[in-house]
Amino acid sequence: GKDHTTVIHACEKIAKKLEIDEELREEIHLIKQRFITEEV
Repeated sequence: GKDHTTVIHACEKIAKKLEIDEELREEIHLIKQRFITEEV
């Protein structure tokens, strides 16, 4: 399995990519909206 440091590294990698990748930011925004909509 994955250990804690692997997960932290993955989160940091995604955070850095989000800073420069507008398309990725938009995709994640749409996914978040889908979850918010389904909770209601």
